Amino acid sequence: MTLPVRVTDRAEHDADSIFAWLAERSTGGALRWYEAFLDTLRALPAKATACGLAPESEWCKMDVRQAIFKTRQGRAYRALFVIEGKIIHVVGVRGAGQDWATTEDLDLPQ
Repeated sequence: MTLPVRVTDRAEHDADSIFAWLAERSTGGALRWYEAFLDTLRALPAKATACGLAPESEWCKMDVRQAIFKTRQGRAYRALFVIEGKIIHVVGVRGAGQDWATTEDLDLPQ
């Protein structure tokens, strides 16, 4: 059984912001990044429990996991998610060079 993936509004906003920043520099690069992000979301149901805990777990008091994906340039990005019940909630996306997320940066399930 695979778990459904729910992308929160915050995670969508994060992804849109990263995409816009990349698009200002390279439209093609932004499109490739977005495709890598979508590939990560598509693969998440099969590998969610194998993904390691994100550093944010320490202060969020939840098991926040991270799926790391890279661009062709080798820059690492993180899709942050929690598994609650039978749903994978993508709660944030962090770009290369961004600080760790705070609890205010994540759209954690209540």
